[in-house]
Amino acid sequence: MKRKDELEAIIDKKLIYPVFQPIVSLRTGEVHGYEALSRMIQPRKIKNTEELFTVALLHGRTWDLEKLCRKRILKKYAGFSEVQQVGKLYINVNPRVMMDENFKASFTRRQLEKYHISPEKIVIEITEKSSVNMEEFAQVIHHYKKEGYQIAIDDVGACYSGLNIICNTHPHYLK
Repeated sequence: MKRKDELEAIIDKKLIYPVFQPIVSLRTGEVHGYEALSRMIQPRKIKNTEELFTVALLHGRTWDLEKLCRKRILKKYAGFSEVQQVGKLYINVNPRVMMDENFKASFTRRQLEKYHISPEKIVIEITEKSSVNMEEFAQVIHHYKKEGYQIAIDDVGACYSGLNIICNTHPHYLK
């Protein structure tokens, strides 16, 4: 099976499941939230999620994959008890995806409403994988902040997660 065919199968058959990595205070050991990650069921040619997103980008399926991951994450998180939903839920998003009209058209907001999750619980964690037009991107970030989301920059100092993005987005968290 080719990588493109495997990508199509993963998206079409919804072969993605979420995992939640606790974010813990080193001082107290308290859980302050969870970073939501997506994993593949039955990977073959595509070895990990990072490679899966690269293949999706090459074949114009990034938004379809992103949407599948987001739906799975929010549905699973909604099933957590109040005790388990402590703190914030960090969701990784590629900056290019945030610029996509589908993302900007409030897909995440509709999913949050469907599962009765407040946007104030969500931290959009910007990954370091892509560069974007910083002026436009800063406007997009401002829009999401106004909607109640918080912003984190993932892997500060790696790839495109440098001082430029920090200065232009004024994130709530640096990771």
